[in-house]
Amino acid sequence: MTAVPIADISAFVGEKNNERERKEAAKQLADAVKVNGCAGITGHGLPEADLGEAFSTMRKLFGLPLDDKMKAPHPDGPRPHRGYLATAKEKSGKLGAVWSTSKSEKEFFAKAIDWKETYDIGHEDNRDQPNVWLPDDILPGFRPQMVKLYDQLTAVAEAILEGLMLGMDLTEDECKTLRQMHSPIEHQIRLAHYLPMNYDDLNDPNKIRLASHRDFSSYTLLFQESESGLEFQNRANGEYLPASPREGVMYLNIGELMERFSNGKPKGLYPSAMHRVAIRPTKDGEKTVPGRFSLPFFTKIKPAEPIYPLPSRVEADGKANYEPVGFQDLAKKLFSTLLPTDSPKE
Repeated sequence: MTAVPIADISAFVGEKNNERERKEAAKQLADAVKVNGCAGITGHGLPEADLGEAFSTMRKLFGLPLDDKMKAPHPDGPRPHRGYLATAKEKSGKLGAVWSTSKSEKEFFAKAIDWKETYDIGHEDNRDQPNVWLPDDILPGFRPQMVKLYDQLTAVAEAILEGLMLGMDLTEDECKTLRQMHSPIEHQIRLAHYLPMNYDDLNDPNKIRLASHRDFSSYTLLFQESESGLEFQNRANGEYLPASPREGVMYLNIGELMERFSNGKPKGLYPSAMHRVAIRPTKDGEKTVPGRFSLPFFTKIKPAEPIYPLPSRVEADGKANYEPVGFQDLAKKLFSTLLPTDSPKE
């Protein structure tokens, strides 16, 4: 495979309920993601105008002076995972080291810093992880715009879930269980700005954009502007496939939770996708690699829920490939690696 496959989910968007079309779309989606855990998605229903406005706001947000951005600071430690996180504060290299298979890679990632800044947003009613907002006079209209976008992305995520469930051939009770687990209150928007990289940055061996990793989500929706960098690993040979920006296309990658629900290893129905954000080479005449803006939406489940292979998938595969585990236990393991509690204060 030399390209990320494309799947059309329009049969699951809006009021459509054509059983034949939904089955065909679910098969197309399952066939796409079972290869490397990723797919380009068309027919998702998010208006291009709204997406363009979101990226315009992101440019304004990250163009603010640091003092203004720090008026909505991400708290020290992993929770709540909300607010603004300054450049080089997040250490995705620590996750890269976990997944690396060689000593030299582990040593490299242990020293790496993320040349990016982020702003994380959740549901307004999530009391466990309350949002951290900028004062309205700093960026007028930011909060209501993001609240609206959250609702729109939730609708897209629900359409994806319906397609993934139909592709697994689950019982209706299993579908009801998964819908109940995927509460709209638990999801997360991340606004990400990968900073421009000049000659010195490009020659700094410790600066990366985002290390190779798998998402701790059920699945992730990813929108990006014109600058490329997102890549998914081809499980057949270990090489990486570019997921270049395309009009009308968002990218989907399976996370660790859905892999477990689908009983996804060793061969896997829905394997979690190894992916990264690479630094592309400079083009003719360029002295700086431009900045990059991306907007991932991480779908999560209720914190008290257990994660286990669904019975239909165990029956189909002949055995359970995972033991049940608590969501909180997995979450603590990930975020204590990514955002240590001893993170330095601003």
